[in-house]
Amino acid sequence: MFKSVIFLIIALCNVLSIEVFASSTDSLVSGKDYPFLVTKLQSARDIIYTDPLVASKILEECIELSLSSNEDSLYYVARELYVSSFGLRNKLDSAIVLSNELLSDLPKDRYIEVQAMLYNNIGTLYGKNNDFNTAIGYLQIADSLAAITKSKKQILSINNNIANIYFYNDDIDNAIEHYKSVLDIALSINLDNNYIWRFKNNLLSCYIHTQNLDSARTYFYELLKYPQNPGINKSESILNYSFLFNNTSQQDSALFFINMAQDSLQNIHQHTKASIAVSKFRTLLNIKKENKYIDSIQANLSMYNIPYISSEYLDCYKDIYSYYIDKDNYKKAFYYYQNYVTISDSLKAKSNSAKIKGVQFNLKYQKLQNHVKLQSEQISQQETKEILFYVILVSFVILIAITVYIAFYRKKIISVLAEQKEEIKDQYSLLEEKNKLLESQNYEIESIIQDLKENKNRLENLNKQKDTFVSIFTHQLTNQVQAILMSAEALHLGKNKSEEIVEKFSEILYHASNHLRNMLSNLMEWSRTQAEYVKTSPVNFELQEIIDRNISSNKQAINKKQIQIVKVCKEQIVFADKAMIDTVFKNIISNAVKYSYDEGKIEFSCSIENNFIVSRVKDYGTGIKHELLEKLFNIETRVATKGTMGEQGSGLGLAICKELLALNSGKIEIETEEGKGTLIKVFLPT
Repeated sequence: MFKSVIFLIIALCNVLSIEVFASSTDSLVSGKDYPFLVTKLQSARDIIYTDPLVASKILEECIELSLSSNEDSLYYVARELYVSSFGLRNKLDSAIVLSNELLSDLPKDRYIEVQAMLYNNIGTLYGKNNDFNTAIGYLQIADSLAAITKSKKQILSINNNIANIYFYNDDIDNAIEHYKSVLDIALSINLDNNYIWRFKNNLLSCYIHTQNLDSARTYFYELLKYPQNPGINKSESILNYSFLFNNTSQQDSALFFINMAQDSLQNIHQHTKASIAVSKFRTLLNIKKENKYIDSIQANLSMYNIPYISSEYLDCYKDIYSYYIDKDNYKKAFYYYQNYVTISDSLKAKSNSAKIKGVQFNLKYQKLQNHVKLQSEQISQQETKEILFYVILVSFVILIAITVYIAFYRKKIISVLAEQKEEIKDQYSLLEEKNKLLESQNYEIESIIQDLKENKNRLENLNKQKDTFVSIFTHQLTNQVQAILMSAEALHLGKNKSEEIVEKFSEILYHASNHLRNMLSNLMEWSRTQAEYVKTSPVNFELQEIIDRNISSNKQAINKKQIQIVKVCKEQIVFADKAMIDTVFKNIISNAVKYSYDEGKIEFSCSIENNFIVSRVKDYGTGIKHELLEKLFNIETRVATKGTMGEQGSGLGLAICKELLALNSGKIEIETEEGKGTLIKVFLPT
């Protein structure tokens, strides 16, 4: 919810941008005395963010006066403020058009500070339009120009706008980096406390978003120390802090801080008032599960015209949908779920539209960057020409002096030239070292880009596996629950409950429940293996203990099929995560029993090979087709076949075994022949 206040922050930074620009007016005046025009410009600046419509009319007069007076500096100041007035009136398209017109009219080698401010304003306007990629492009150009002017206030304004865009686009690390830079600049120039509070509040929002409790707590208590005034909305900070406690076990803490925010609220902050009300009733709905809070949520959302409310509506509909599901009111649950899906799809479409615009902007952005680079080079060339003139003049004087000096001190001159030659060599060597350093840094950047690409591919694969796993699990779960319900209903309602019928349905219940338990166990282990920093807890234990326990777990199926168990294992100690290895053998032994024929045989043996303990499980059952072998260890291409007595499987067991063994520095190999059985080898470190 707290993301919606970012656009209020952007509006605040437009004000700061105007102040920065206003501070540079004196330096732009050409020297002519136009007190009347300067006074009108000052009056427009004073009211531009309280009454931008009136300010725009005054600025229209200023533009005409400055143009008729041939006063270029004041003319460009008036036009830039005129553009800003449209932005503050939320006439975004008009403001963008006027900004581009002014950029095209400005002399390309002058008014660099004006150009930087215009690019800053355009980037902010695109941010308001949710076109984040284009916004960042313009703001980075503004930042490049501001680096030339070295104006701290201008750099502060631009970097704060960049941080806002990163935050709203969920790039929190970049947002934190820029917000901290902005705060450092603000402190270095002794900016007003209202701005310092706002920048610290931005950092609080970032740390809340990332659930960084320690950092969030530090900034929260710092913000509470500031005195409340129209520019410092402490209720907003308290409400943001309550979002840290939105999980089920901390709803009471969240409600405490929401009430605290409500108690400290000033009447002027209507948007915060609406946000507090919605948050409070959502929290009460989750705690007390009462229908009246749903009406209160809807009343507050409609009573206050909350800007940028899409994400808040999305969260509210999700909570209400969950409430009606818990109450078994599926009709209303379906209604709110439809609203949730509609808003969610709308947000995705909005995001995709912004991405498409960002791609279209890339070519234009490159052109603008080249333009900025050209401007920088032109300024550098102008400075070089001035320096060159003085160098030539000084060199001419020196040349005369040297001519006289050489006549008398030729040997000394030669010695000096030799020293200069050595110095040039040293400088050349230094330049070569710097060049090597730049090449090394460039290589590191390329390496980082490659790592990012690999991480992207890895995340896409993991997401695809997750979708496949969830689809399989949902299907299997539905089937097994249906079997359990059907059997339970037959046992409950059946009139002729003979022992044969009871035994039949009891067996169905047993197999379905056992299959469901194995599925849940596999789900938990797969979830652990997909964690970014999964931890294993290796210990020394006897492998035979794990094998015996899992043989015992399958005893009923073994006895039913009259399978002969042959063990020729010696006691072997392995070093691995015991729970994970137990899951591995649970799947392998269960499969061996499942695919064995009646009166079949399963052999267990162990040996030591190349510092590995190799455990072999050999059955003489159905075997596996060779064309299916490569699919056995891949969740996306799972192979699910029924056992010799119709036992069901998910096709996920061996894929999970492979991942668990890899986490324990082990591996799995399989040898099979269709109709003759399967041999599975498990390699574990000693």
